[in-house]
Amino acid sequence: PIIEDYHEGLKPTDKHPTTDIGDNNTLVNVAPTVEYVVSTRVRFGLSLNLFAFNPCLS
Repeated sequence: PIIEDYHEGLKPTDKHPTTDIGDNNTLVNVAPTVEYVVSTRVRFGLSLNLFAFNPCLS
């Protein structure tokens, strides 16, 4: 009920939409001469209404 109220109409039977990141034929290899990626970083933030979480929170 809480999620349905917050998202106004979201039901337990609802599904995520299919992933669409574009046409594989139009994606470009950004490092064609490199055998593997040495490093990468992914960052995201979480928050609840009125409560901003510290990015270093674990």
